[in-house]
Amino acid sequence: MHPSNSAAQQEIEEIVLKKLNGEAELKLKPKTIDLTDNTKVEVDGFDEEEKTICEIFTHVGALKSGQSRKVASDFLKMLLVEKTLGYELEKYFCFTDEKASAHVTGNSWLALAAKNFKINIKVIELPEERKKSIESVQIKQNPHNQ
Repeated sequence: MHPSNSAAQQEIEEIVLKKLNGEAELKLKPKTIDLTDNTKVEVDGFDEEEKTICEIFTHVGALKSGQSRKVASDFLKMLLVEKTLGYELEKYFCFTDEKASAHVTGNSWLALAAKNFKINIKVIELPEERKKSIESVQIKQNPHNQ
C-alpha cells in the first residue's frame, strides 16, 4: 500500500464527517461529482439536499509549503464544483488540529481566500489516540524520516 493511501486517515475522515454532520445537522458523505462528460472529482463530503461540500485535511502540526498547496488545491476543487453546479454551496474545510489550521486563519493569502470565497474553516477535535495515529502516518509518509 502506498503510504499516502492510509486506512488510518480514511477512518479519521469518517470521524470528522460524522462530527461535522452532528454539529451542522448535515448528511455529508464522500461523493464523486461529474464536472463534464470526461471530468470527475472526488470530494470528502457532499450533502446535495443542503447544498454543502466539505474537504478534510488530516494533519497534526503546522503546515509545510507542500501541504499549504494541498489545502489551496482543495479550496479550488470546492470552488470548481460550485461553479460547475451553478449554485452557491456552503463550503467547509476541516482540519484535525489547531496548529494545522493556523495557516488559513491568520494573515496568509489562503486565509484571505477562505474569507472571500466563504469557505468555513473548522477544527474538529479528535481523541488523543487518533491524533497519535495521524502523527504516526505522517512520519511514515515523510521520505526524510526513512
